[in-house]
Amino acid sequence: RYVRLARRDGFASLDKLPASRRQFVDRPRSSDDGAYWQRFRNLMSGMHDEGESDEDVLRSVFRAQEVWDATMAASIAGAAPGRNRKALLLVGQFHADFEGGIVVQLRRRLPNADVIVVSLQPDRAAADEEGEGESVPRADVIVYTIEPDAR
Repeated sequence: RYVRLARRDGFASLDKLPASRRQFVDRPRSSDDGAYWQRFRNLMSGMHDEGESDEDVLRSVFRAQEVWDATMAASIAGAAPGRNRKALLLVGQFHADFEGGIVVQLRRRLPNADVIVVSLQPDRAAADEEGEGESVPRADVIVYTIEPDAR
């Protein structure tokens, strides 16, 4: 419901929620117009609703994506990870690969934290092809999986 609210009515709509509901959602510290936005835009281009431009729709859906990222980052930050207390977050690879939104939001909230991204990929060729042209590596660790029927 909160992601949908941000998508439809903007980030400011989250600020208007009562404190009892605002505790379940966070908003990004700042919006991302860099590589993450470009990856999102490339992936989602062509999606549109009647009466809206593609750019308007993409921006609103991206706003929702950023709310997911910010809320996940806030949850990790709230767990107060440190030397003796670790946190693990399992997410879809778009949120984390290539310094995705969750990684950016987490680094903003915990600038001194060691953030390690592990990405599962079906094979090296597919991972390399998808990452072509990226300015940052896909992840700190890449695990190549074996498809069940390839055994």
